[in-house]
Amino acid sequence: MPLLVTTLVIVLVFVFLRINRQARLRWLRQVDLPGLWHEQDSGSARTPRELRLLGSIASGDYRLLEGEREQRGQWRFQGDQLLLTAEQGEVEVFSLRLFKPGQISLQGAEGDARLFHKQADNVVSMQRPPRD
Repeated sequence: MPLLVTTLVIVLVFVFLRINRQARLRWLRQVDLPGLWHEQDSGSARTPRELRLLGSIASGDYRLLEGEREQRGQWRFQGDQLLLTAEQGEVEVFSLRLFKPGQISLQGAEGDARLFHKQADNVVSMQRPPRD
């Protein structure tokens, strides 16, 4: 009897983890982070940013342009946070919210949220998407 209960618990945990992973992958595909993102001009004095994310659906390289300033490094999506690790080693953490496909909000540690729109393109990839 204890062996049956243990086996059942293991199977249930496996099924739960698999369903969670599949739901996360569906959500990541819907957000579709890789690509070129333009910050919406808020009318304030700050310069709108341009964020280019390259790589898989959950991590890769990035380039952030803010006026004449350019920052490069690695990005990773973890939980509901986008982590940007610059080549110099400093890490910026943003809470990501999806409003609709192609429109996200990134909120920094200081509390200011920035709205980004994905630049649409007409290129259709002939390769299968990677399985993350």
